[in-house]
Amino acid sequence: FQVRPGQITVTMTNDGPERPHTFVVKNRSGEGDLFRSERVPVGQPMTFDFTVMEEGTYEVYCNLPGHADRGQRGTLTVARS
Repeated sequence: FQVRPGQITVTMTNDGPERPHTFVVKNRSGEGDLFRSERVPVGQPMTFDFTVMEEGTYEVYCNLPGHADRGQRGTLTVARS
């Protein structure tokens, strides 16, 4: 997904059926995390606020064991236009 630089609000709903999930944004270098959520329980929505000022692409994923390997990942693009 694409957003403008600044404060970002993401609402994630875990539709389950049986495991919690997380929402993690890696920093641009990939060496650490820019944002890391708590576990989102099954059937629950959770809203996260974080700030990204630098334009570019960022990896987002669930950091629970095996989840990213099974496709629970994506890309956050930060751009002014």
